[in-house]
Amino acid sequence: MIRMFTAIVVVLFATPVMADTGSQWFEALQKRNVKAALAVTVPGGLQYGNKGNDKVIQSKIKRLYKKVFSKLRRPYKQAVMEKKSCTEAARELGYMAREWREKNSQLSIWIGQINTKFCTGEGLFPPKVWLAQIMVEDMPHAIVVYDTGEDNLIDAVFHF
Repeated sequence: MIRMFTAIVVVLFATPVMADTGSQWFEALQKRNVKAALAVTVPGGLQYGNKGNDKVIQSKIKRLYKKVFSKLRRPYKQAVMEKKSCTEAARELGYMAREWREKNSQLSIWIGQINTKFCTGEGLFPPKVWLAQIMVEDMPHAIVVYDTGEDNLIDAVFHF
């Protein structure tokens, strides 16, 4: 009886720890919970990209998340964040880049290059990739989140 109770307690407490960081980050976005997103994000050096512009955020990630979450929360309210392999993410981003080619060729090129920054096949720990997709006016839009290290924290966020 005591063993069974101990096993149940261990499972209940271990479940939140086992949840993946990309899903936790996306749930925080949907609830507009910046504090929860910061808990699963690197404290400095976050790589951020928005509609063709890349930058590295060393500090003030909280301010960035407040802006981004207020902008993206409503359109992605019903979206689902899916964990992908590097190959699957590259394929999906390639399809989206092809869709954007006629409307905005520069953005199309940028979308196609997002995955190549992180999925190089080098390093001890393969990157973890999460992707949430929606359609807005017959054009694909997405949020792509990367965890590239052993620290189990989000290192990069891109959206278009």
